[in-house]
Amino acid sequence: MSRISTFVTDYYDYVTYKLADQRVKDWPLLGSPVPLLLIVGTYLYVIRVAGPWFMRNRKPYALKNVIVAYNVFQVLANAYIAFGMLTSGWIGNPNVTCFPPDYSHNPTAMRMAKMVWYMMVLKVLDFLETGFFILRKKENQASFLHVYHHVSTVMLAYLTAKYIPAARGRVSAGGGVTFQLILNCSVHVVMYSYYLLSLVGPDVPLLRSFVRSGYMTTFKKSLTTIQMVQFVIMILYCLYLIFNFSCPTPTIIHHLLLLDVIYIFYLFYDFYKATYLSKKAS
Repeated sequence: MSRISTFVTDYYDYVTYKLADQRVKDWPLLGSPVPLLLIVGTYLYVIRVAGPWFMRNRKPYALKNVIVAYNVFQVLANAYIAFGMLTSGWIGNPNVTCFPPDYSHNPTAMRMAKMVWYMMVLKVLDFLETGFFILRKKENQASFLHVYHHVSTVMLAYLTAKYIPAARGRVSAGGGVTFQLILNCSVHVVMYSYYLLSLVGPDVPLLRSFVRSGYMTTFKKSLTTIQMVQFVIMILYCLYLIFNFSCPTPTIIHHLLLLDVIYIFYLFYDFYKATYLSKKAS
């Protein structure tokens, strides 16, 4: 029994600390996985148990100003991270399909590592969005798709930030995960800009007519399409990385990301079909 215990302890130490990128092992939330798992567990408990119980006999909270500030933050943060990643190895690189890893303390490599960490923290902060749903008594918006997407994204962001922050070359077969992150952040800039416009538009004379027109409805439908196109690009890029034998074999993160994105695409398509196609048919 002691041998099994020793093996488990040693293996946990190996996977948690020795396999991790040594440059980031002491950064917040990138050491032991326990703090992040506690955050995820608390999130699930609050939105499924504590939150609905707390709001059971209360009126919905008016959180418009808070949500406006949150949307502004999301637009700026996602734009900053996307730009930071683009300027930390992608722009100006003559070979974006397979270029060497950089795990040194070179300023550009460290900047990429910081951007990936920022991305992980931003995905943790995304949990606030579900809290707004609960406080506004819109629990139906905290759907399985919404919750699964948030939780799986946080876990994948953690693995990326902890093990492959540079996300390049031999470790992830040429740009891999950071390409996905840049794409995701760019789509989120558009998405949160739409949310922001929907909230503040009716109060701004120059925007009021546009917000109340049919263009916003079309934009909302297009937004779901944009998200699904994003997932298709991610799937194709993951497949390219996995089967591009001219580059070294990618890490397991690409296989995990591929499975996750395929499932999320299915959920988004199911939502799109139920929300738009069924209404069009009727």
